[in-house]
Order: sequence, then structure tokens, then C-alpha cells
Amino acid sequence: MFKGLKSKIEDEAKKLQVSMQQYGEQLSQQVGQYRSAASDAGSDSTSISRRFLNTVGGTSNMISSPNDTISVGDTLTEDTAEELSLDLSRRERRFSGGSTRSHESSLSTFFQSVSGLAATTLDSVESDQESTVEEHSSSVFHSSSEEQITSVLSKLQGRVANYKAKYSDLIKKYNDVVNENNKCRTVLAQTQDKALNSIEKLRTEKRILGEKLKELTENCNDDNQLEVITQRYENMLEKLRSDLTKNTDKIKSLTKENQNLKSEANSINEDSGISALVTDRITAEWKQRIEKVEDEWTARINKSDSDHAIQLATTKAEMHAALEGKDKEIELWRGKCRSLEIQDGQANERWQCKVDELQLVVKV
Repeated sequence: MFKGLKSKIEDEAKKLQVSMQQYGEQLSQQVGQYRSAASDAGSDSTSISRRFLNTVGGTSNMISSPNDTISVGDTLTEDTAEELSLDLSRRERRFSGGSTRSHESSLSTFFQSVSGLAATTLDSVESDQESTVEEHSSSVFHSSSEEQITSVLSKLQGRVANYKAKYSDLIKKYNDVVNENNKCRTVLAQTQDKALNSIEKLRTEKRILGEKLKELTENCNDDNQLEVITQRYENMLEKLRSDLTKNTDKIKSLTKENQNLKSEANSINEDSGISALVTDRITAEWKQRIEKVEDEWTARINKSDSDHAIQLATTKAEMHAALEGKDKEIELWRGKCRSLEIQDGQANERWQCKVDELQLVVKV
């Protein structure tokens, strides 16, 4: 928005500058002609015209209003005509691009309205028309009084000062708008940075939440498996509890039975005092028998091991001898094969010799 306003104001300022320069040049030419034509009023009007032209030149760089406003030259011309009691027809508004033509047409209308001045235009005249313009200019100054020209120029100077103040105010407002625009840009840049940081943080949080959601989804599958395993363990636990209860009952019954047996054994020992001696003697006899059996079986095992070792060694020796015999037979057969190959080769040679002899005989 501010860029469009700035560009529009710059375009209008350039157009106004060009228009004011052209108008100033034309007006300076006309004033020069008036000065040469009117010697009496020339000194006063020249000084006032110079101040007016300097004021106009100073305001040429100011910023103008939009394109559809009336140019400064047209307004000044109309005011001049009013001060000189001239009847000028109202002209239509034009764009600033046609300001030169509007200025020339305004001045032309102004000079036509003055009594004793023929109709003329301020178009780009050639050298052969300059004399005619000088004559018309001198007649205009002769027909108008010095007071009228002075009052017109003073009022024009006041109007220019008024325009200058307005344009200064406009420039001040424009600078305020530019400063406000720069502040808005700074705030916008900071806001954009904060927004980008916030977006980056939100993206990071979104990615982290996505990863957590994925992990939770995987954990849900694991939870289902864990539930199955937990259910199986619970079933096993219930089974173990039932078995434990059964075993506890059995232990209680066995403990009770053991206590009964102990009470019976104690009653039997009290009845027979020699039962301990008999038990010791029987235990000693059985120990002797067990030791004797262990010695016998140990001897048998040792003998079996030695016999097995001897038999294994004998078998290995026999296998080794058999392998050596086989190796000798193999060598013998190899020798026979070599001798047969030699005999076969010799027989082939003899057969070849006989064939050669027969071929020679046949040839002869």
C-alpha cells in the first residue's frame, strides 16, 4: 500500500516539476517581452516577476496532488484574469501530462480577453512568429495599469506561498507515513521472525508427538501380546495355587501319619530294648556285603577295560598289517600294469614295423 502511494506521489511530483519549469520558462519569456515593451512599469513588474519566478522555481520540486486536479498554471491564470476583470471561460480539468498545453491555452485566453489584443496561441512558435507575440505583449501591458499588474503578481506570490505551505505540510505527512511504514516493516520483520520460530517449534513438537504416537501404537501391539502372556501366567498361577493347596493338604496328612508312626516306633522300642543292637549288626553286615560287591565289580570293570584295550590294540595292529598288505598288492598291480603297457607298446612297434615292411613289399 505504501509503495503504491510513494510511487504515485513521485510520479505526480515529477510531472508537476516539468509543468512548473515549462510554465516558468514561458512566463519569464513573456515578462521579458513585457519589460522591453513597457519601460515605465518595467522596473517594478520585473522585480516582482523575478521574485514570483524564484518562488515558482523553489516549489517545482514539491509533491503534487493526484492526476485529476487542476494544474497550478491554470489556477494562477484564472486568478490573474479575475484581478484584471477579464472574462475567461472555465476550462475542463486535464491530466498533469497535458499541463504545457493547458498553460499555453490559459495564457492565450488571457491575452485574448484583454481589450485591443488579437487572438493568439502560445504553442511552440518559430522564429518568424516572435515579432507578432512581442507586439501583442506590449499592447497588453499598455492596456493594463501598473497597480493591476503589481496586485496580480503579489496575489500570485501569496498563492504560491500558500501552495508552498500546503506542499510542505504534505511532505511532512509523507515523511511521517514513510517513518510509520518503516516502523511497520520493522515490526512485521520481527513478527515474521517470531512466527517462523513458532512454526519451527510447532513442527518440532509435531514431529516429536508423531514419534511418540508411533511408539504408543507399537506399544499397544506389545501390550496386546503382554496381555496374552499375562493371562497365561495368571492361569498358571491359579493352577499352582490349586496344586499348592492340594500339596499342603497332603503334607498335613503325611505329617500326621509320620507322627503316628513315630509314636508307634517309640512304643515298640520301649517294648524291645535290643532292637538298636540288632539294627546295628544288620547294618554292619550289609555294609560288608556292599563293599565286597563293589570290590568284585571294580575288578571286573578294570579287567574288562584292560581286555578292551588289548583287543583294540590287536585290532589296530591287524588293520595296519592288512593296510600294508593292500598297499603291497596295489604296488604289485601297478608294476604289472606298467609292464603290460611296455609290452603293449613294444608289440605295437613290432606290428607297425611289419605293416611298414608289407607296404614296401606291396609297393615293390
